[in-house]
Amino acid sequence: MRYDPRDWYWIVAGDESHAWSSARAAYVPADDPLYSDWRQRGGQPTRIASEAELREVLLAQYPAGWPAGVRSVALWQAKAVMELTPHGDGTLLDAVEALMAQADVPTRAWWQHGTEIERDHARTVGMAAQLGIAEADLDALFAAAAAIEA
Repeated sequence: MRYDPRDWYWIVAGDESHAWSSARAAYVPADDPLYSDWRQRGGQPTRIASEAELREVLLAQYPAGWPAGVRSVALWQAKAVMELTPHGDGTLLDAVEALMAQADVPTRAWWQHGTEIERDHARTVGMAAQLGIAEADLDALFAAAAAIEA
């Protein structure tokens, strides 16, 4: 797998209970579905001595600062991330599908036939609120979705 600083994982200070995800700009647990998928596709996390060293590496990659948050992704990318994200007794996709079953006709049509989902659209923000998804977690979902390639 080729190194991509936008979608990479680091094991910091030998602690394998979690890994730093550049796509989500946060630590993820070792059993995180997206991390596991990345590993199954041949990804090997980089071992790094400390968070300070990781900051130096990322600063070298992005001297002007971390890229701005992802504002939109293809709907298929969002659905893929939702299917890999646990939520309640199932996945986040299961929870959103349940909301869509109760949604108005234009929203259901968008869900079935749309091509893009926007981070700041009222529909997206409203669904996230209904599902108890925090702003930072929503940003992380969008970042993870953007990292998925067809």
